[in-house]
Amino acid sequence: MSDFMVGGPSGDRPNEIIPPIATLTQGSLLRHVFRLAWPAVVGLFGIFMFNLADVFFVGKLGTVPLAAISFVFPLLFAFITLSIALGVSSTSLVARALGSCRGVDALELGSSAIILSLLYGLFLSALGSMTIELVFSAMGANAETLPEIVSYMRVWYWSAPLLTLLIVSNHLLRAHGVSIFPGLVMLFSSLLNIILDPLLIFGLWGFPRLEIAGAAWATLIARTGGCILLLYGLWLHGLLWKVRSSFYGLWRDFCLLFRFMLPAAGQQIVQPVTEIYMVILLSSFGTAAVATYGVITRLYSIIFLPYYALSIALVPIVAQNWGGAHRLRVREAGSLAVRSSIIWGVLCMVPLYLFAPMIAEVFGDSEQFISWTSFYFRYVPWSFAGAGVVMLLCSFFYGISRPAYAFFTEVVHWVILYAPVAYIASKLVGVEGILLSETFSNVSAALLALVVYRFVSRRGF
Repeated sequence: MSDFMVGGPSGDRPNEIIPPIATLTQGSLLRHVFRLAWPAVVGLFGIFMFNLADVFFVGKLGTVPLAAISFVFPLLFAFITLSIALGVSSTSLVARALGSCRGVDALELGSSAIILSLLYGLFLSALGSMTIELVFSAMGANAETLPEIVSYMRVWYWSAPLLTLLIVSNHLLRAHGVSIFPGLVMLFSSLLNIILDPLLIFGLWGFPRLEIAGAAWATLIARTGGCILLLYGLWLHGLLWKVRSSFYGLWRDFCLLFRFMLPAAGQQIVQPVTEIYMVILLSSFGTAAVATYGVITRLYSIIFLPYYALSIALVPIVAQNWGGAHRLRVREAGSLAVRSSIIWGVLCMVPLYLFAPMIAEVFGDSEQFISWTSFYFRYVPWSFAGAGVVMLLCSFFYGISRPAYAFFTEVVHWVILYAPVAYIASKLVGVEGILLSETFSNVSAALLALVVYRFVSRRGF
């Protein structure tokens, strides 16, 4: 729960705003990380499971719809990460204000972030709706897959403003140390999506058979429910009522959020843009190669769930302590991030190597698909610890208000290392070379992230 009450016993709107206080600047860091991370694990698990459910159910329609949704995923991930950039910016700025004992300012920044999230989502929705065929044709979609993609994306873009609102509301609650409620909302929304998927895709129990578009309708309905619940949560914790009293104040908040968000958006977007390039690269090897990449990117999300959860927990913890000038606790949080990354990466390696063929056979029966998917899970997970180090240290850089460091690290990781090496490997080795190039980029980028972290630590933040 939050650390301030709102209104009277009846739950009416309060007559007086009670400024919230920082809750993460005292006590055990490990306990705070666990308290914030485990609800995120629950919520993220639900999100990643509905992504897998989309792949599973759409895959039952045939190879062409499966390839179509594999084309779609990198672009969807790009929209999600752009929304996350705004959410992370909101978390860092609000949590830093709390740590600096500026509770009212934190509330006003949060309200501005909610308004901006809706405007931002509407812009992305309009831009995406006008460029569906242009974008996916450029990505390599052919006459078979493009109609399926258009059918899916026309519906999905309606939910873009809900997506940005959902993500920013979630981040704002965590910035105030509220973790269980947003995690449960994420889980509810995902379960609703999973339930609706087969009903709307195959037309079960009297529902219309919408095929691939049914997956998009399920997402739209589930996000609507999630947004309603999260807005209620913000109201319940008193985080909606304090809006800037002037347009100038609101505009100033927008500029502050955008100034922080631009490098954050750049950092967030380089991975999905690189993945779009990988889809283009793999499309020359046939639909089985694209389907392979679509499945492994979703399974990758499940495996990296602890990293995502820790990165969510790390930003408000570091930001509140940074705002309160608790430098020793900030340094301790950075060390905890590196240790956690290595431990989880090591735990993943052996099980994925042993069960690689079984994992592949769950999602497809094509001989090439099984061979390529098995190859990925045998050899690429040895570098997952490195990818985790990059992810968590980038979150650490957000917490200390250095988003440019995160942007620099991720550009090197994906654009300078991964993409060129994958291109060369595609010419020399083929699909296996493209997949294996991820190992090289993960390890190299982790070394770079550690160097940047050491540089920041020596300067005393």
